[in-house]
Amino acid sequence: MIVCDLDWLKRLICILWKFLSNDLKILWTSYIKGLKEENLMREISKNKHGANLKLSIIIPVYNTEKYVGECLDSCLEQDIPRNEYEIICVDDGSTDGSLKILTEYSEKYSNIHVYSQKNQGVSAARNTGIDIAQGKYIWFVDSDDYIAVNCLKTLLGAMKQYDAETCIFERQTTVYGIESMKPVNIKSIKISDKMKTSMFVTNTIFSRDVLVTNNILFPLNMQHGEDTYFSYIYSLFARPSKLLLIDGVMYYYRIREGSALHTKTFEELSKRIRSHINMAIAYREILNEKSVGENIDIKDLKRRISMAVSAAMFSASCNKGYDIRVLLSE
Repeated sequence: MIVCDLDWLKRLICILWKFLSNDLKILWTSYIKGLKEENLMREISKNKHGANLKLSIIIPVYNTEKYVGECLDSCLEQDIPRNEYEIICVDDGSTDGSLKILTEYSEKYSNIHVYSQKNQGVSAARNTGIDIAQGKYIWFVDSDDYIAVNCLKTLLGAMKQYDAETCIFERQTTVYGIESMKPVNIKSIKISDKMKTSMFVTNTIFSRDVLVTNNILFPLNMQHGEDTYFSYIYSLFARPSKLLLIDGVMYYYRIREGSALHTKTFEELSKRIRSHINMAIAYREILNEKSVGENIDIKDLKRRISMAVSAAMFSASCNKGYDIRVLLSE
Protein backbone atom coordinates (compact mmCIF):
# COMPACT_ATOMS: atom_id res chain seq x y z
CA MET A 1 0.00 0.00 0.00
CA ILE A 2 1.33 3.43 -0.98
CA VAL A 3 0.93 6.15 1.61
CA CYS A 4 0.76 9.70 0.26
CA ASP A 5 1.47 12.79 2.38
CA LEU A 6 -1.27 15.16 1.22
CA ASP A 7 0.42 18.26 2.68
CA TRP A 8 3.61 17.44 0.79
CA LEU A 9 1.62 16.86 -2.40
CA LYS A 10 -0.16 20.20 -2.06
CA ARG A 11 3.18 22.01 -1.62
CA LEU A 12 4.56 20.31 -4.74
CA ILE A 13 1.52 21.36 -6.79
CA CYS A 14 1.91 24.96 -5.58
CA ILE A 15 5.59 24.97 -6.64
CA LEU A 16 4.79 23.54 -10.09
CA TRP A 17 1.94 26.01 -10.51
CA LYS A 18 4.36 28.94 -10.26
CA PHE A 19 6.27 27.73 -13.31
CA LEU A 20 3.20 27.30 -15.54
CA SER A 21 2.49 29.95 -18.18
CA ASN A 22 -0.67 32.02 -17.86
CA ASP A 23 -2.19 30.27 -20.89
CA LEU A 24 -1.65 26.84 -19.34
CA LYS A 25 -3.07 28.05 -16.04
CA ILE A 26 -6.22 29.30 -17.78
CA LEU A 27 -6.54 26.06 -19.75
CA TRP A 28 -6.10 23.89 -16.65
CA THR A 29 -8.53 25.98 -14.58
CA SER A 30 -11.17 25.78 -17.33
CA TYR A 31 -10.70 22.02 -17.58
CA ILE A 32 -11.12 21.50 -13.82
CA LYS A 33 -14.12 23.85 -13.75
CA GLY A 34 -15.74 21.91 -16.59
CA LEU A 35 -15.26 18.60 -14.79
CA LYS A 36 -16.69 20.00 -11.58
CA GLU A 37 -19.74 21.44 -13.35
CA GLU A 38 -20.39 18.19 -15.22
CA ASN A 39 -20.08 16.08 -12.06
CA LEU A 40 -22.15 18.57 -10.10
CA MET A 41 -24.91 18.43 -12.71
CA ARG A 42 -25.00 14.64 -12.53
CA GLU A 43 -25.05 14.61 -8.73
CA ILE A 44 -27.79 17.24 -8.58
CA SER A 45 -29.71 15.26 -11.17
CA LYS A 46 -29.43 12.03 -9.16
CA ASN A 47 -30.30 13.66 -5.85
CA LYS A 48 -33.14 15.64 -7.35
CA HIS A 49 -34.69 12.68 -9.11
CA GLY A 50 -34.18 10.09 -6.42
CA ALA A 51 -32.89 6.55 -6.63
CA ASN A 52 -36.18 4.62 -6.35
CA LEU A 53 -38.26 6.06 -9.16
CA LYS A 54 -40.51 3.61 -10.98
CA LEU A 55 -40.56 5.41 -14.33
CA SER A 56 -38.78 8.08 -16.36
CA ILE A 57 -40.85 9.68 -19.13
CA ILE A 58 -38.44 11.19 -21.66
CA ILE A 59 -39.81 13.94 -23.91
CA PRO A 60 -37.60 15.42 -26.67
CA VAL A 61 -38.87 18.89 -27.55
CA TYR A 62 -38.32 20.99 -30.66
CA ASN A 63 -40.61 23.87 -31.65
CA THR A 64 -43.86 22.39 -30.36
CA GLU A 65 -45.12 25.28 -28.26
CA LYS A 66 -48.66 24.65 -29.52
CA TYR A 67 -48.75 21.07 -28.21
CA VAL A 68 -46.17 20.53 -25.47
CA GLY A 69 -48.41 21.86 -22.70
CA GLU A 70 -51.10 19.30 -23.52
CA CYS A 71 -48.45 16.57 -23.65
CA LEU A 72 -47.21 17.49 -20.18
CA ASP A 73 -50.77 17.74 -18.83
CA SER A 74 -51.43 14.15 -19.92
CA CYS A 75 -48.24 12.99 -18.20
CA LEU A 76 -49.20 14.81 -15.01
CA GLU A 77 -52.83 13.68 -14.89
CA GLN A 78 -51.95 10.21 -13.64
CA ASP A 79 -53.03 7.87 -10.87
CA ILE A 80 -49.72 7.33 -9.06
CA PRO A 81 -47.91 9.79 -6.76
CA ARG A 82 -45.68 12.24 -8.62
CA ASN A 83 -42.69 11.31 -6.50
CA GLU A 84 -42.79 7.83 -8.06
CA TYR A 85 -42.05 9.00 -11.61
CA GLU A 86 -40.17 11.77 -13.36
CA ILE A 87 -40.76 13.68 -16.59
CA ILE A 88 -37.51 14.58 -18.35
CA CYS A 89 -37.91 17.25 -21.03
CA VAL A 90 -34.92 17.76 -23.34
CA ASP A 91 -35.28 20.94 -25.38
CA ASP A 92 -33.34 20.42 -28.59
CA GLY A 93 -32.59 24.06 -29.39
CA SER A 94 -36.18 25.24 -29.93
CA THR A 95 -36.55 28.67 -31.52
CA ASP A 96 -40.17 29.20 -30.48
CA GLY A 97 -41.65 29.42 -26.97
CA SER A 98 -41.28 25.73 -26.11
CA LEU A 99 -38.45 26.17 -23.60
CA LYS A 100 -40.35 28.93 -21.79
CA ILE A 101 -43.36 26.64 -21.41
CA LEU A 102 -41.16 23.79 -20.15
CA THR A 103 -39.53 26.07 -17.60
CA GLU A 104 -42.89 27.26 -16.30
CA TYR A 105 -44.06 23.66 -15.83
CA SER A 106 -40.83 22.62 -14.08
CA GLU A 107 -41.17 25.52 -11.64
CA LYS A 108 -44.69 24.37 -10.80
CA TYR A 109 -44.16 20.58 -10.69
CA SER A 110 -41.20 19.05 -8.88
CA ASN A 111 -41.13 15.86 -10.96
CA ILE A 112 -40.57 17.75 -14.23
CA HIS A 113 -36.91 18.33 -15.09
CA VAL A 114 -35.85 20.45 -18.06
CA TYR A 115 -32.55 20.27 -19.93
CA SER A 116 -31.58 22.37 -22.91
CA GLN A 117 -29.06 21.60 -25.65
CA LYS A 118 -28.19 22.89 -29.10
CA ASN A 119 -30.19 21.41 -31.95
CA GLN A 120 -28.90 17.90 -32.69
CA GLY A 121 -32.05 15.96 -33.57
CA VAL A 122 -34.52 13.75 -31.74
CA SER A 123 -32.08 10.86 -31.32
CA ALA A 124 -29.52 13.02 -29.50
CA ALA A 125 -32.25 14.49 -27.30
CA ARG A 126 -33.51 11.03 -26.35
CA ASN A 127 -29.96 9.87 -25.65
CA THR A 128 -29.53 12.81 -23.28
CA GLY A 129 -32.70 11.69 -21.53
CA ILE A 130 -31.41 8.13 -21.18
CA ASP A 131 -28.19 9.42 -19.63
CA ILE A 132 -30.11 11.51 -17.09
CA ALA A 133 -32.96 9.10 -16.30
CA GLN A 134 -33.18 7.45 -12.88
CA GLY A 135 -36.37 5.42 -13.21
CA LYS A 136 -36.53 1.63 -13.31
CA TYR A 137 -38.36 1.91 -16.63
CA ILE A 138 -38.20 4.41 -19.50
CA TRP A 139 -41.06 5.62 -21.71
CA PHE A 140 -40.33 7.86 -24.72
CA VAL A 141 -43.11 10.35 -25.45
CA ASP A 142 -43.06 12.88 -28.31
CA SER A 143 -43.89 16.46 -27.35
CA ASP A 144 -46.73 16.85 -29.86
CA ASP A 145 -48.45 13.63 -28.73
CA TYR A 146 -50.04 12.63 -25.43
CA ILE A 147 -50.57 9.58 -23.24
CA ALA A 148 -53.73 8.12 -21.76
CA VAL A 149 -54.89 9.83 -18.58
CA ASN A 150 -54.61 7.66 -15.45
CA CYS A 151 -52.76 4.84 -17.19
CA LEU A 152 -49.55 4.57 -15.16
CA LYS A 153 -51.06 2.61 -12.29
CA THR A 154 -52.35 0.02 -14.74
CA LEU A 155 -49.10 -0.17 -16.75
CA LEU A 156 -46.65 -0.28 -13.85
CA GLY A 157 -48.94 -2.48 -11.77
CA ALA A 158 -49.15 -5.07 -14.55
CA MET A 159 -45.39 -4.97 -15.09
CA LYS A 160 -44.82 -5.59 -11.40
CA GLN A 161 -47.42 -8.38 -11.25
CA TYR A 162 -45.89 -10.23 -14.22
CA ASP A 163 -42.28 -9.33 -13.32
CA ALA A 164 -41.85 -7.79 -16.78
CA GLU A 165 -38.90 -5.75 -17.98
CA THR A 166 -40.56 -4.60 -21.24
CA CYS A 167 -44.13 -3.69 -22.08
CA ILE A 168 -45.74 -3.08 -25.48
CA PHE A 169 -49.24 -1.60 -25.78
CA GLU A 170 -51.47 -0.02 -28.42
CA ARG A 171 -51.18 3.47 -29.83
CA GLN A 172 -53.89 5.38 -31.64
CA THR A 173 -53.54 7.95 -34.40
CA THR A 174 -55.54 11.13 -33.92
CA VAL A 175 -55.96 14.66 -35.25
CA TYR A 176 -57.69 15.78 -32.08
CA GLY A 177 -56.52 16.92 -28.66
CA ILE A 178 -56.62 15.34 -25.24
CA GLU A 179 -60.27 16.28 -24.71
CA SER A 180 -61.29 13.59 -27.24
CA MET A 181 -59.53 10.80 -25.33
CA LYS A 182 -61.55 7.80 -24.23
CA PRO A 183 -61.09 6.08 -20.84
CA VAL A 184 -58.47 3.32 -20.74
CA ASN A 185 -60.00 0.03 -21.87
CA ILE A 186 -57.79 -3.05 -21.37
CA LYS A 187 -58.91 -6.04 -23.44
CA SER A 188 -56.11 -8.42 -22.46
CA ILE A 189 -52.75 -8.64 -20.65
CA LYS A 190 -50.33 -11.48 -21.31
CA ILE A 191 -46.67 -12.44 -21.29
CA SER A 192 -45.32 -13.01 -24.79
CA ASP A 193 -43.94 -16.40 -25.81
CA LYS A 194 -41.26 -14.78 -27.96
CA MET A 195 -39.49 -11.42 -28.32
CA LYS A 196 -41.38 -8.88 -30.39
CA THR A 197 -40.61 -5.32 -31.41
CA SER A 198 -42.67 -2.32 -32.36
CA MET A 199 -41.97 0.07 -35.23
CA PHE A 200 -42.24 2.84 -32.66
CA VAL A 201 -40.65 3.45 -29.27
CA THR A 202 -43.56 5.51 -28.01
CA ASN A 203 -45.81 2.49 -27.37
CA THR A 204 -43.13 0.57 -25.51
CA ILE A 205 -41.86 0.83 -21.94
CA PHE A 206 -38.20 -0.19 -21.77
CA SER A 207 -36.00 -1.45 -18.96
CA ARG A 208 -33.43 1.22 -18.12
CA ASP A 209 -31.09 -1.48 -16.84
CA VAL A 210 -31.11 -3.27 -20.22
CA LEU A 211 -30.47 0.03 -22.02
CA VAL A 212 -27.65 1.22 -19.77
CA THR A 213 -25.94 -2.15 -19.25
CA ASN A 214 -25.73 -2.76 -22.99
CA ASN A 215 -25.09 0.87 -23.95
CA ILE A 216 -28.14 0.98 -26.21
CA LEU A 217 -28.65 4.45 -27.69
CA PHE A 218 -30.46 5.96 -30.65
CA PRO A 219 -28.33 6.15 -33.84
CA LEU A 220 -27.35 9.70 -34.70
CA ASN A 221 -27.01 8.98 -38.43
CA MET A 222 -30.67 8.00 -38.85
CA GLN A 223 -33.20 10.83 -38.92
CA HIS A 224 -35.91 8.38 -39.97
CA GLY A 225 -36.50 4.82 -38.83
CA GLU A 226 -34.40 5.30 -35.69
CA ASP A 227 -37.28 3.92 -33.58
CA THR A 228 -37.31 0.65 -35.50
CA TYR A 229 -33.54 0.20 -35.25
CA PHE A 230 -33.44 1.11 -31.54
CA SER A 231 -36.24 -1.34 -30.71
CA TYR A 232 -34.51 -4.09 -32.67
CA ILE A 233 -31.17 -3.64 -30.88
CA TYR A 234 -33.02 -3.61 -27.55
CA SER A 235 -34.77 -6.89 -28.44
CA LEU A 236 -31.42 -8.61 -28.89
CA PHE A 237 -30.60 -8.07 -25.20
CA ALA A 238 -34.03 -8.10 -23.53
CA ARG A 239 -35.51 -11.37 -22.27
CA PRO A 240 -38.51 -12.68 -24.27
CA SER A 241 -40.01 -14.22 -21.14
CA LYS A 242 -40.13 -10.75 -19.56
CA LEU A 243 -42.13 -9.07 -22.37
CA LEU A 244 -45.64 -7.99 -21.42
CA LEU A 245 -48.27 -7.33 -24.11
CA ILE A 246 -51.24 -5.11 -23.24
CA ASP A 247 -54.16 -4.86 -25.64
CA GLY A 248 -55.28 -1.34 -24.83
CA VAL A 249 -54.58 2.19 -26.11
CA MET A 250 -52.11 4.02 -23.88
CA TYR A 251 -50.54 6.41 -26.40
CA TYR A 252 -52.04 8.94 -28.80
CA TYR A 253 -50.05 9.90 -31.89
CA ARG A 254 -51.09 13.25 -33.32
CA ILE A 255 -50.98 13.91 -37.06
CA ARG A 256 -50.13 17.55 -37.65
CA GLU A 257 -48.91 19.82 -40.41
CA GLY A 258 -45.18 20.53 -40.42
CA SER A 259 -44.10 17.43 -38.51
CA ALA A 260 -40.84 15.84 -39.67
CA LEU A 261 -42.60 12.64 -40.71
CA HIS A 262 -44.94 14.40 -43.14
CA THR A 263 -42.55 16.97 -44.62
CA LYS A 264 -41.57 16.07 -48.18
CA THR A 265 -39.05 18.69 -49.26
CA PHE A 266 -36.05 17.62 -51.30
CA GLU A 267 -33.81 18.05 -48.23
CA GLU A 268 -36.14 15.95 -46.08
CA LEU A 269 -36.31 13.22 -48.71
CA SER A 270 -32.51 13.18 -48.87
CA LYS A 271 -32.29 12.70 -45.10
CA ARG A 272 -34.86 9.93 -45.28
CA ILE A 273 -32.97 8.10 -48.02
CA ARG A 274 -29.66 8.40 -46.17
CA SER A 275 -31.29 7.16 -42.98
CA HIS A 276 -32.66 4.03 -44.64
CA ILE A 277 -29.32 3.29 -46.30
CA ASN A 278 -27.48 3.78 -43.00
CA MET A 279 -29.97 1.42 -41.37
CA ALA A 280 -29.38 -1.24 -44.03
CA ILE A 281 -25.62 -0.89 -43.50
CA ALA A 282 -26.01 -1.16 -39.70
CA TYR A 283 -28.13 -4.32 -40.05
CA ARG A 284 -25.61 -5.73 -42.49
CA GLU A 285 -22.78 -5.18 -40.00
CA ILE A 286 -24.75 -7.09 -37.35
CA LEU A 287 -25.33 -9.90 -39.82
CA ASN A 288 -21.64 -10.08 -40.69
CA GLU A 289 -20.37 -9.90 -37.11
CA LYS A 290 -23.15 -11.89 -35.42
CA SER A 291 -21.81 -10.19 -32.30
CA VAL A 292 -24.99 -10.59 -30.28
CA GLY A 293 -25.04 -14.36 -30.65
CA GLU A 294 -27.99 -16.72 -30.52
CA ASN A 295 -30.62 -13.99 -30.15
CA ILE A 296 -30.18 -13.05 -33.81
CA ASP A 297 -32.81 -14.34 -36.22
CA ILE A 298 -30.87 -14.41 -39.51
CA LYS A 299 -34.00 -14.59 -41.64
CA ASP A 300 -35.55 -11.63 -39.83
CA LEU A 301 -32.32 -9.63 -40.10
CA LYS A 302 -32.11 -10.20 -43.87
CA ARG A 303 -35.73 -9.10 -44.15
CA ARG A 304 -34.90 -5.90 -42.30
CA ILE A 305 -32.01 -5.18 -44.66
CA SER A 306 -34.28 -5.70 -47.65
CA MET A 307 -36.98 -3.46 -46.18
CA ALA A 308 -34.49 -0.66 -45.44
CA VAL A 309 -33.17 -0.72 -49.02
CA SER A 310 -36.73 -0.83 -50.40
CA ALA A 311 -37.68 2.15 -48.22
CA ALA A 312 -34.70 4.10 -49.58
CA MET A 313 -35.71 3.28 -53.16
CA PHE A 314 -39.32 4.27 -52.49
CA SER A 315 -38.30 7.59 -50.94
CA ALA A 316 -36.10 8.30 -53.98
CA SER A 317 -39.03 7.58 -56.28
CA CYS A 318 -41.02 10.31 -54.53
CA ASN A 319 -38.73 12.85 -56.18
CA LYS A 320 -37.91 12.11 -59.80
CA GLY A 321 -35.00 14.54 -59.70
CA TYR A 322 -33.18 12.49 -57.08
CA ASP A 323 -30.59 10.04 -58.33
CA ILE A 324 -30.10 7.45 -55.57
CA ARG A 325 -27.11 6.03 -57.43
CA VAL A 326 -25.11 9.10 -56.41
CA LEU A 327 -25.81 8.42 -52.74
CA LEU A 328 -25.12 4.72 -53.06
CA SER A 329 -21.73 5.44 -54.59
CA GLU A 330 -20.62 7.63 -51.64
